[in-house]
Amino acid sequence: MSLVAPDSLLDVAVLPHRRSGALGATVIAKATVAWGVDGQMALVPAVPVRRAEVHHRGRPTFSVREPADWVPWKMRTDVVFAGSARSEAGPVSELLCRLRVVRDDLVLADKSVRVVGDRAAPGGEPRQFTEMPLVFERAFGGIGSAENPLGSAIPNVLYGSPSTGPAGFAPISWTWPARKRLLPDGSRKFLEAPIALVPDGIDAFFQASLEDMQVPILSGREIVELTALSRGAAVRTLELPNVASRAIARFDDASSFEIALLCDTLFIDADAETCSLVLRGTIPLESQSALGRMQVAVGLSVAGGPYSWCDGVTSAPSARVSSAGTAVMEPDIDVVDTDLSDTAVIEIPPNGPALPFAASGAANRGDAPSPRSIPGAPWARTASSATPTSHDRRTLELHLPADASEIQPAVAPPAPPAMPDVPAPRVLPTKATWRATEAGERSVAASPRPAPTAANARASQPDVKKSIYGKFSK
Repeated sequence: MSLVAPDSLLDVAVLPHRRSGALGATVIAKATVAWGVDGQMALVPAVPVRRAEVHHRGRPTFSVREPADWVPWKMRTDVVFAGSARSEAGPVSELLCRLRVVRDDLVLADKSVRVVGDRAAPGGEPRQFTEMPLVFERAFGGIGSAENPLGSAIPNVLYGSPSTGPAGFAPISWTWPARKRLLPDGSRKFLEAPIALVPDGIDAFFQASLEDMQVPILSGREIVELTALSRGAAVRTLELPNVASRAIARFDDASSFEIALLCDTLFIDADAETCSLVLRGTIPLESQSALGRMQVAVGLSVAGGPYSWCDGVTSAPSARVSSAGTAVMEPDIDVVDTDLSDTAVIEIPPNGPALPFAASGAANRGDAPSPRSIPGAPWARTASSATPTSHDRRTLELHLPADASEIQPAVAPPAPPAMPDVPAPRVLPTKATWRATEAGERSVAASPRPAPTAANARASQPDVKKSIYGKFSK
């Protein structure tokens, strides 16, 4: 199976980061596939790369529906699920839901939860239901719980198999104590910086799924089995497409670096009946200036077919080029004999942000094919389908007279008016005269005071009423 994928089928982003003095840029690519008949899945426009967590109802006070993709790496693949428990046999008071991920004959994940209807009290008779949202608000927990601070004392979602953490398949928020305590200062602000400064020893923090939903890196040959978790079928089997992706970074010194992107997140959206695959890989860099000079192309292949390329990826948010300024045009024609009343198109090259690293020519080693030999790459010599330019095209209309004699020199602006005379400020005399001593210090030359005597010392004392303080006036 081959696929010529437009840019909309692959959403990409680049996260520059620094750790222990090493600089790098992580390429994040996201593809989305829709559930099909008999488990066949087809690519659809990709869900955007999430820079922050997506919460239910769009409110941070609710649990997380989709995890953030804005992390530099993951050691294992997160398998997360968003949806509901569904009974195809009609109303039930209890239902067993199961999610399995299998590769060939190897079971990577196998988890089940028991879902019961609403109860008035613990141990009470559950009400019947046909659909129950699988959210952590309906699992055991509550205020003060480190595992599930949003949970309930009378949960609907219970453990169906030995598990760690709250019952369910959903991702957990980074604000929960189970993840937040892995951060040195309890903050993830470092991921929001232009170049993320990643502390050491926090690899486990980047995993958004529960521990029993973390599996080895997916290869694309996996089967996902959903029991009581989808519409229209008690058991649904999904065969993940063999999606492969790779990134090629090329620098202005003709050096290049190629890296395969690995799938480290599988987001199963049962409500939308789609699966999103997040692929990630890191390109090492040597200097920060290389970030703005790096050009990245991301290729997508399905089932071993040829790669289609998504180019124009910028390594970091860049400031927009302002149109204000002066354009100097030096035509190779005679201004006097030629009419320059025309429209000129000015192409301003992208002003990319400064990267923390400069890759060297040694980066392109091994048996990897030369980037120039890959059809469709932005710098390939082989013709391919047209890709939009990343230049900033602006149109400027210039209306100049045909005769240079009509061009009048610019008139100098009038001189600014002279400043009016301002009278000198009036200086008031001080009560004390200052003089400099030999030591360079200042002292006050005041009239000499009489030496203190017993009489004047007595006169300086305040009057005291003897009727009240008579015994103290002596």
